[in-house]
Amino acid sequence: MTPQALPNKLIGNIQLVSNWWRRAVPGSGDRGKRVAAHAQGRGGILNALRAGVDSIEHGYQLDDEIIDLMLARGTYLVPTLSTATHTFDPATTPPWTLAKKKQWQGHALASIPRAIERGVKIAMGTDCGIAAHGNNLRELGLLVDHGMAPMDAILAGTSAAAELLGLSSEIGTLETGKRADLVIAACDPLADIHQLGDATNIPVVVKDGAVCKNTLDR
Repeated sequence: MTPQALPNKLIGNIQLVSNWWRRAVPGSGDRGKRVAAHAQGRGGILNALRAGVDSIEHGYQLDDEIIDLMLARGTYLVPTLSTATHTFDPATTPPWTLAKKKQWQGHALASIPRAIERGVKIAMGTDCGIAAHGNNLRELGLLVDHGMAPMDAILAGTSAAAELLGLSSEIGTLETGKRADLVIAACDPLADIHQLGDATNIPVVVKDGAVCKNTLDR
């Protein structure tokens, strides 16, 4: 792990050393568990990758060595661009937070498009708390803004995410025998994927075959 929101921590400081990773990750795999690393800085990302984690959450300080390793090991990146592109109000935010945020944004917006371009596996994630529930699909538009094709972004939020979680047999695609999880969109996401970020453009939500939302009849 590498910290962000701590005033006494420098960009890229490592919280969990490599010895810890080498003990924890194989043990989790032996129990059939997936391991995600909350890592923004280069050192923490490398430690996590070398230990064999399944995904890197955030991954803002990527370089070619890291990308090469992710490609070789099939590691997923969850870029959380909703967080990376989020700006804080200077009137209510400490100066050190604004300075760190600016640094991380610079790293993220340079390295994540490079990872996408080179073919690193991407799963959608938003970093709950920064991205409001109901507007989570803004993340898909941000992925497209940073280099993904619209259909690839949709797959990042469906089949790729299911694969990362080890749930491909249950969710991620519409197939006989899987859970009936789906939405109906009132727009063409391949023409303008940003429209999915507006919850009013998702009139129907079906979860496990049950209709959770339906505004079509209003």
